[in-house]
Amino acid sequence: MYLYKKLLRCAKAMAKKSRNKKRNTSVTEEGVVNVFRNARDRALTYKQVAAVLGTSDASSRNRIIKIISKLRGSGSLIEVERGLYKQTPPKNYHVGRLEVTSRGKGYVIVDGFEEDVFIRPKYLNTGMHGDSVEIYLFKRRKQLFPVRSNVQKILFLINSLFLKLNLLIFLLR
Repeated sequence: MYLYKKLLRCAKAMAKKSRNKKRNTSVTEEGVVNVFRNARDRALTYKQVAAVLGTSDASSRNRIIKIISKLRGSGSLIEVERGLYKQTPPKNYHVGRLEVTSRGKGYVIVDGFEEDVFIRPKYLNTGMHGDSVEIYLFKRRKQLFPVRSNVQKILFLINSLFLKLNLLIFLLR
């Protein structure tokens, strides 16, 4: 009977140890950077970063705070509001007005650029003539070729009224 009680106490102690096991104790700078990279345009707090990384103890959260302040000092993150951090936008993204030729090729006029940015028809991403778009610039291969890019986001649809009228006419037929 004594041996049975001792084994029972030992089993209960083992169960408690396995319940208190931490999920993820290693917080790295690379992991924090990946969380902000996957968040895109959203601003995150250190608690949200900890939740994504799966850490719940105070030492890991303190490490996340130190990593965030280090990244902020290096310029990788910006503080949008008090306690809200966001990844700095890359320098390859620009905003401009889209002009589409009759052949379907697109050119974006960006303020501060000497020449227009060329966009192939398959990279227009449903952008239409006159829309305000955000583009991503590719590296230039040779000086002879025009600057190439693709449309990432359509910020303002000039032709939205035109599209709505055409859809209404199509539906009324």
